[in-house]
Amino acid sequence: MTSRARANDFRIIITADRGGGKTTFIKRVASFLAVHGIPCSGFFAEARREEEGRERYILTMLPGMTTIPLCDRYAEGWLQYGRFRYNPAAIERGNRAVARTRPGDIIIMDEIGLQELRGYVWADALSSALIKNNPMILSVQHRNLDGIIEKWHLRNAVIFNGSTSPWDDIWNEITSNILNMTLPAV
Repeated sequence: MTSRARANDFRIIITADRGGGKTTFIKRVASFLAVHGIPCSGFFAEARREEEGRERYILTMLPGMTTIPLCDRYAEGWLQYGRFRYNPAAIERGNRAVARTRPGDIIIMDEIGLQELRGYVWADALSSALIKNNPMILSVQHRNLDGIIEKWHLRNAVIFNGSTSPWDDIWNEITSNILNMTLPAV
């Protein structure tokens, strides 16, 4: 059994440009947490490109690694936000994963960006997650970073920029901090 120390101080933002490796890094962190028995909840969203050049995203839920289509540009009956259409069932599952987070679990939310700044997709889930004061790891495209920090008052978050620092250096620092955050139960 473990308890979490400094949970509300443990706010990490992974940033890089589009296609810069944020989701790959988040997947690696989720695997690390699972291997070390550290509970987490949340999601990550992977891009899939099909032969005809069509781009879509698949949402993977944490824990459990179950998947559901999140968005693409052509799906009928889905919610239109910007250039993508979002699967309402996927948004509901992502919101539920964050809402069900237990005290001390690490919350992972991938691809927080423009739609959240506009109040869509994961905006409410992020606001709710921050109230919980759980440890949190977010990924944010660099172009949206300042807006996300401002809107959700994340000025004290530790920022790791994959565009300017080697991913292995970021990995070593984050995993060390995660392991140091876990203390024996009192």
